[in-house]
Amino acid sequence: MLIETEKEFSDLMIEVRKTHDLTVDCETTGLEPWEGDRLIGIGLGLDDCSTYYLPFRHEFEDTLNLGLLPRLWAAIDKPKNLIGHNLKFDVAFMAQDGFVKPRGQRMIDTMSAARLCEHDKWSKLDLTSMLEKWFGIPAGAYDTKFLNAIKAIKLKKHQMIKVPIHLTAPYCEGDVSGTNQLLVGLEKYIEETDQTPVWQQEIEVTSLLWSMENVGLGFDQDYATAVLPLLQDKIAEVRGDIDELVGVSSGGFNPNSPKQLGEVLTKAGLKSNRRTKTGWSWDADVLKTLDHPIPKKILELRSVQKVEGTDIRPRMDRGQPTIHESIKSFGAITGRMSSPLHTFPKEGITVGEELIVPRALIVPHEEFTLYMADYSQMEMRVFADYIGDPELIALFDGGFDFHTYVAERVWGISVNHPEFKKYRNLAKAINFGLIFGIGKVLLGKNMSTPDQKVSTAEAQEYKEE
Repeated sequence: MLIETEKEFSDLMIEVRKTHDLTVDCETTGLEPWEGDRLIGIGLGLDDCSTYYLPFRHEFEDTLNLGLLPRLWAAIDKPKNLIGHNLKFDVAFMAQDGFVKPRGQRMIDTMSAARLCEHDKWSKLDLTSMLEKWFGIPAGAYDTKFLNAIKAIKLKKHQMIKVPIHLTAPYCEGDVSGTNQLLVGLEKYIEETDQTPVWQQEIEVTSLLWSMENVGLGFDQDYATAVLPLLQDKIAEVRGDIDELVGVSSGGFNPNSPKQLGEVLTKAGLKSNRRTKTGWSWDADVLKTLDHPIPKKILELRSVQKVEGTDIRPRMDRGQPTIHESIKSFGAITGRMSSPLHTFPKEGITVGEELIVPRALIVPHEEFTLYMADYSQMEMRVFADYIGDPELIALFDGGFDFHTYVAERVWGISVNHPEFKKYRNLAKAINFGLIFGIGKVLLGKNMSTPDQKVSTAEAQEYKEE
């Protein structure tokens, strides 16, 4: 039902206050609530399965007065459970207009539930894909109908603010109904697969992660301002080194061009170990296997460019003292949390006599403390406990380093070897791969080095051991 008048709004608020479970879905101007995008309208679903759409910022149409939002937030405070698909995204948009989630209100995110039910890393967890997979194609028909309707008027989803209310309302209410339908189906599966305790924990974690995202982390603008020109100098220096190695004048080779890079490396007598539909791949994984100064310099360049162009300059341009990054409990198939902040390099970058530490850009707010913790071989410890191997458990209790053991056994590398850290990291990739079901082809690739190729048969033999 489309809410068009203040009287209808007031009547709905009475019902919202009474409902136990409230489902929400926000239509927005974009995907970045912390960078200026705003809520256009909000869909609500009550205990009786009724759904509503409240328009607030549609262009060229009459909408509800934004002055009603405080009353809406006061009503949304009351339900015990707040439900949504990728719920923290919706709450972040609500927060930009003044919503403060009550401390005792539970956040039930069907996307987190979807990860408990979909263990394939290629699974699509978006609402429409989940509805179609679990309930058949017709369950997601409302989404297709909406896309066709806005295509007919030459609009796209990112132009939601221009989409007529009469099209947006049924689409948003479809998301609300679909979220409720999905929750029922997923919770049934979760119960049947004895995952209810994990699911209850995920619900608590969602509220915790929202609190962390909302507070955010400080970004040290002064440090960023000081190191940015140094990084730009470093980029120029490394590009000069690459031009010299390739034998071209300054600017004669674009190391960011896959085509030019492939031609240069092939001319240098190097071979890729992976072919794609468009030809031989020269991505980072391939470059790491090549023992030659050109690919090593290319990797160095990409690392510095990433820090300068992704981690520092865009955040400086925004001029925001706080970083609000999304933290996902469902982002990694292994069960780890994921966040764009995880991509900040741990290692420093040396420019002349200066050591630039990208992680130092992240600082706690005043009166807050930033803790950084790294569990020792956590996945391997969980694996040892899962398979119930008392000898392996005893080894871990005694300080055993499984990754070091594998590095020594596979490559004969001792802890005193100058490249030991590199080989231990390779061992970690192998160990995690074996735990999470890596295939023999990829295992052989991970075990291979520039000097020693491991065949698929050898990798299969290692798996069976």
